[in-house]
Amino acid sequence: MAEAYSNRGDTLTDLGRLEEAVASYDQAIQVKPDYAPAYSNRGVALTELGQLKEAKASYDKAIQLKPDLAEAYSNRGNALTNLGQLEEAVANCNQAIELQPDLAQAYCNRGVAQKEMGQLEEAVASYNQAIQLKPDYAEAHWNLSLVVLLFGDLRNGWPEYEYGKLKKKDPRRVLPAPYLLWNGEPLEDKVILVTAEQGVGDEVMYASCIPDLINLNPKQIILECDLRLAPLFARSFPPVDIQDRREWKGVDWLKEVGDIDFQIAVGSLPVFSTAA
Repeated sequence: MAEAYSNRGDTLTDLGRLEEAVASYDQAIQVKPDYAPAYSNRGVALTELGQLKEAKASYDKAIQLKPDLAEAYSNRGNALTNLGQLEEAVANCNQAIELQPDLAQAYCNRGVAQKEMGQLEEAVASYNQAIQLKPDYAEAHWNLSLVVLLFGDLRNGWPEYEYGKLKKKDPRRVLPAPYLLWNGEPLEDKVILVTAEQGVGDEVMYASCIPDLINLNPKQIILECDLRLAPLFARSFPPVDIQDRREWKGVDWLKEVGDIDFQIAVGSLPVFSTAA
């Protein structure tokens, strides 16, 4: 059953076992050489492996076998964007949309190419169309946030940025903690844990929101950060309990710092910052 090998490839791709996924698609193709979806999905795995030329060739074969396979055009558009062939990428996404107007992924992929071309308003329109078709499309929300923030629209950009936590691939690197997420509730007499995410530069940028948090008069702020930033943050924010990040897994925060009422990732603070 070629379909079984192909479906197994899809599952392996979702699990991040990309080389095994490609092998499974190859088995599907060996059983059924004219199985276009297997070529298209094989291209997805190859794209994630960074083998872009091989991915494009796989999409080409899928389209040759099934010229009305909208997903193959959309996926090829994504590969072409990564190859820097942006006009061709947009054309492929447009072809996918013409074949299947409700294919949210094609709008999202087109938006990525348009952003790279500097067509920011067009990119926003593409992302919004993707979200209209698929309201829970985390990647489209995330991509939209990056463009909206470029426009300086902080009030609308930061809430969309929160979707970066939900992306399947390249999500915001947020350390999980088992406490209630802070959503702007009053903080007087409360203890809030601010967890680190992403790189050192991002931590420095988002730390600019810590004074706004201090102004909310919480009982205690615990700020987790990169070891290299701990001395700087300790000098900059004297009222804050600085905890340098180690390679902890399943850290027992109660044991480390005591009772905690709320948690929030440092990259989520701009949503509540008075600057926004």
